Amino acid sequence: MKQSVRAVGNFAGFSQMRRLRATTCLLAILAGFLYPVPAFAPPMLDPEIVSMIDQIDSNRIATSIQTLVAFGTRNSCSDNSGTPPGIGAARDWIRAQFAALPGIQVVLDPFAGPCQTIQNVVAWIPGSGHPDRLIVIGGHYDSRTYDRSDGTSPAPGTNDSGSQTALVLEVARVLAGHSFDTTVIFVAWAGEEQGLYGSASFVQTYTTYFPTGTLELNLNCDIVGGDNTVNDDTALQQFRLFSPGTPREISPGDGTTDNTSPSRSIMRHVGYWGSAYVPEMTMLPQLREDRVGRGGDHQSFIAIAIPGARFIEVNENLAHQHAPADLFDYVTPAYTSRVARVMAATLADLARASTPPQSMVATRLPGNMVRLTWAAPAAGPAVDYYVISARPVTENFYRTRFVVPGTATTTDARVNEDLGIAEGADYFVSVAAVDGGGHESLYAYPEYRCGPNGCVVPDGALDVTATR
Repeated sequence: MKQSVRAVGNFAGFSQMRRLRATTCLLAILAGFLYPVPAFAPPMLDPEIVSMIDQIDSNRIATSIQTLVAFGTRNSCSDNSGTPPGIGAARDWIRAQFAALPGIQVVLDPFAGPCQTIQNVVAWIPGSGHPDRLIVIGGHYDSRTYDRSDGTSPAPGTNDSGSQTALVLEVARVLAGHSFDTTVIFVAWAGEEQGLYGSASFVQTYTTYFPTGTLELNLNCDIVGGDNTVNDDTALQQFRLFSPGTPREISPGDGTTDNTSPSRSIMRHVGYWGSAYVPEMTMLPQLREDRVGRGGDHQSFIAIAIPGARFIEVNENLAHQHAPADLFDYVTPAYTSRVARVMAATLADLARASTPPQSMVATRLPGNMVRLTWAAPAAGPAVDYYVISARPVTENFYRTRFVVPGTATTTDARVNEDLGIAEGADYFVSVAAVDGGGHESLYAYPEYRCGPNGCVVPDGALDVTATR
């Protein structure tokens, strides 16, 4: 597949990027991904982010999981006083772990739970550029046994939810002390097992702690322990990523590639940047909000029109969920550490990038051409260049990266040569902004759907909270 890079203007960052993309190929980085591999150059990786994710420690993750399991139960209806066993003791330990990290602020966030007042543990690194931009990574810390409201029986919750809590703590440890344009928020949710109580409360009350803040997106992890009874060596190098389209797929039946949503933009970002930073892991995209009849805390964000996605292991052993059999013997901390690397890289890259370009419009031109116009991002670091990308309606992922400099607000592209789309095919197209350090925004939303009859915003694309 040919990639075209148009040079408009002459400045160091754009010229350096152009030379890199003219001589290298992404095939090696994306080897193993389960979608057509585009032949365009690898992204510019942030060496500081590389260093951060290299510090993720599977032994430390294992210790965190074992500590959480030792509380006996973390059921939201268990003892909340702070004396083990019970959720209160686990809460206080998690809070202490966050509080020990440099530059991190932490609060207990109370809400009315299913049986009593309980607390999310909310920690954050204040943004150095635009602190009112809020990006959230989270995983619930409460556990349960057969009866979801049983607060006394053993509920070790190793995989669900020790693994995700340990992951969020580990990502906070390696990002602590570093600078990001956005405020990066780490949350251990409570009340998830009885109905997403903690995350549902947070999205309504977060301005208590961030009075002028705006939520941008949520990366949620839930059941990321790598159950070794059902996941072989191949599966332990993979993860599923759930992200719905519009309308959100919550009933039986998956979505389609001929669909679009802000959450799918997260999926594409993880697919490109997650694979670049952590090539040993393969993302398996899931075109729905969550498993049929199941749910996770990312849904609380999507329900108020904030994009979100869920990271989860490939195969689940239901006998090891919501039961006393959810034991440490069955998890793979090295797997959790690999998922943590993907999540940390994605989080750090987005937290250093700008918001997406604004007011994008695509217009079909004669001669199999398309014109894109847009406005600069509303917030974030200065734009070094923009990336125009397209995908056939039969594919999830962009095929090409057609680049124009950061001074541009419009460009004309040849659909077949510049965007890699066959003449006469229907396709989606959008634009992202990249700063001088290579940090890339999410793509402008909505994507435009183009074909022989013109370019339009797909029906229902703006109704992002609708369900089916």
